Amino acid sequence: MPATPYPLPASTRQSAILLGDGSTSYGPFGDGWGIFDEDDVLVETRPASPGTGVFVAAAVTIAKTSPDQAYSPFMVTFPAALTSATQFRVTGDRLPRRELAISRGSALDTLMLERELTALVLAQQEVRRLVKSLPGIAEGDAASQALAAQAAAEAALAQIILLDADPGGYLTKAGNLAGLASVGAARTNLGLGSAAVAASSDFATAAHVHGNATLADAGFMSAADKTKLDTYPAVYTSFTEYDMGALAQNTTYSQAHGLGARPAQFRAFLECTTAEGGWAVGDRVPVAMPMNAGIVAIYDNATDVGLVTRTTMTVQILNKSTRADFNITPGNWKVIFRAWK
Repeated sequence: MPATPYPLPASTRQSAILLGDGSTSYGPFGDGWGIFDEDDVLVETRPASPGTGVFVAAAVTIAKTSPDQAYSPFMVTFPAALTSATQFRVTGDRLPRRELAISRGSALDTLMLERELTALVLAQQEVRRLVKSLPGIAEGDAASQALAAQAAAEAALAQIILLDADPGGYLTKAGNLAGLASVGAARTNLGLGSAAVAASSDFATAAHVHGNATLADAGFMSAADKTKLDTYPAVYTSFTEYDMGALAQNTTYSQAHGLGARPAQFRAFLECTTAEGGWAVGDRVPVAMPMNAGIVAIYDNATDVGLVTRTTMTVQILNKSTRADFNITPGNWKVIFRAWK
């Protein structure tokens, strides 16, 4: 298209309502109308279903198909692919302005004059389209159309301000939210849940203070009790185990625990290494005092934990299967220590 597109055909400078087809770029637009600048275009979108909603301005990229021409058709590129779920329309939206000098000394620059005249006609075509789109506008003389446009604009503004429109589509002050299509859905959208319909007395005030729990009354944990809980030793989670080897008579089993103080708790176990008496390998039996005639003592102090067996010992436990007394074979068992910090 030449830089001075005279004669300029009649046009509303607006595309039909179009449907996305999965592409990001559409066009070229401007068959019979074009643009001087990329910001002379407004692109709007709305959901294809129901197809009667309000169009909303979309962020797009406009590129002239002939960048070297002053006046050119153009392409529209969306930031993401537009699916068939979206309708869009492309509209000329040039803000009238003077950009060029048409005189050169005492002469006129006809090329610049042609461009400025074209720009003025574009603005007039767009104003005509906007006037015709207002409700109640019909063909007639310019004065009648201007008065009708003013009346329609004032009526539209009054509807917006006073909500004097279709009562089914708006909330009113007197309705006190009674016009909501789904009260439950509104509460969910606001994240209120059942709190929206609860009495104010169901909630504590900002000044409410909960009492501390006592032996007699429920309440919150006091700060002092929380400190005690935080510093209480993890008796049942922080321990060290030692494998002391096979059980034997006339033996002292001693192990430095390295805890820096007497253990909070110390226990010794006999662990089965060869199945017997109904006991499986890995089964453990705690050493109890007096457990039997075989083990003299288990002990602990600030540095060590230990176990002492008799010179001649007989260690008796129950048969796991028959529940009868059972003398273990020392070589089939080993000694395990566990010390808690």
